[in-house]
Formats: sequence, structure tokens, C-alpha cells
Amino acid sequence: MIIGFNPNYPALHMRKALEIISSGKAVDLGWNAEEIDSVVAQANTLISERGKSFTQYELSSLYALLDSIKTTA
Repeated sequence: MIIGFNPNYPALHMRKALEIISSGKAVDLGWNAEEIDSVVAQANTLISERGKSFTQYELSSLYALLDSIKTTA
């Protein structure tokens, strides 16, 4: 699953996708494990490629959500 996002606000859209996963709503939306793994991989790629353009708050939010997902997996 590829998360479409506005290139001007990529962290916002990725954060929303990660929030869906961490809240458990992804399953309700029909996302399977492969799709969830894909979103997590995309988030890590986004951080590594564009992380310097994010605010500290955006980075902290993304990292916190990724950590939350790792601990529940």
C-alpha cells in the first residue's frame, strides 16, 4: 500500500497513517499485515530521505508512532 501525500506536508499524512495503525483502526479498514509493514517501511524511508526538512515535533511524532507500532507488533 502506498500512502499518497501532499509533498508539501509529507510528515502530516504519514503521521495520520501511522496513527491509524497504532490505534488498531487499520484492521477495521481492511489493511493486512503486508500493507501495514509497507506503510512502516515508507515511514522509515521518508524519515531517512526527508527528515532534515521536518520540524523536531514532526520527527518526534513519527518516531513515537513507529516505536508504538514496534512494541505492539
